[in-house]
Amino acid sequence: MDRVLIIGSEGFVGTYLKKKLNGTKNKIFYSDLLYKNDKNYFKMDISDFEEVRSIIKKVKPNVVFFLAAQSSVKQSIENPQYTFKINVEGLINVLESLKEIKTVPYFIFVSTIEVYNSKKGRINEKSSYECNNPYSISKFTGEKLIEYYKNINAIKGIILQPVGHLGPGQRDIFSMSSFAHQIALLEKNNGSKLLVGNLDIGRDLLDVRDVIDFYYKIISEKPDNFEKVILASGNTYQYRNLLDKLLSFSTNNNIKVVIDKKRLRKLDTNIINVSPSYILAKFMWKSSTPIENTLEDMLNYWRGLV
Repeated sequence: MDRVLIIGSEGFVGTYLKKKLNGTKNKIFYSDLLYKNDKNYFKMDISDFEEVRSIIKKVKPNVVFFLAAQSSVKQSIENPQYTFKINVEGLINVLESLKEIKTVPYFIFVSTIEVYNSKKGRINEKSSYECNNPYSISKFTGEKLIEYYKNINAIKGIILQPVGHLGPGQRDIFSMSSFAHQIALLEKNNGSKLLVGNLDIGRDLLDVRDVIDFYYKIISEKPDNFEKVILASGNTYQYRNLLDKLLSFSTNNNIKVVIDKKRLRKLDTNIINVSPSYILAKFMWKSSTPIENTLEDMLNYWRGLV
């Protein structure tokens, strides 16, 4: 039985992982800025070293899943200080605290596909790095920290590099969730104006529930011989086409798409193609949820909230 500590359990992905692990034979502990009235919940501000240290000492985890992050590229550009406070300083506080416990825990670090240079063809684990925003720079720094702490035998573990993932419950600061949220509001209020940024981009995307299935596999198997693994579907979806699909699900036929200059980024990569060949060959894993199902589930989620 593992003692699994999920750091960032109340976020979008953490909520799904928590549900997946509940009911297993593992002992699951949760940490977040929010505090739940449960003996397995701990309020953890990862920027507070003493608080982190105290919780790590109490839990003594042998598996740590690090999900805590400021993960919005847009917000990282607007507030790089906060991004590095969470994504780098917070990570160091956790890793330094783990050095003080007797066991060497298995550490699962979630990075991002954004660390790679997308201008040189299809991305795989051997592609060169080129970070062009504070979010990807913070995640690259996190990867180097993981390598360092593995080298000094403070942790074992793996670096996961997922593409963007979608699903019900995602905040509307992310494009597809914002579109779904706006459509739900326009349906309710019989509105007509849907605000968007750059639609001429293509991304590989995954359903969060497929991602969680792989995360559970990693927790169960703990493959220690792998430095980093890309999670991707192998499909490149055009944002314009995805928005059209969302609109096709809508009951409001009067919606007009309007470009909002505030939603445009100065630095944005038009197309990012990703290869899932390594994860398929080594782990026999591939995504299974059609993107249409994901989009419709997101729209229905927002319909239930508005």
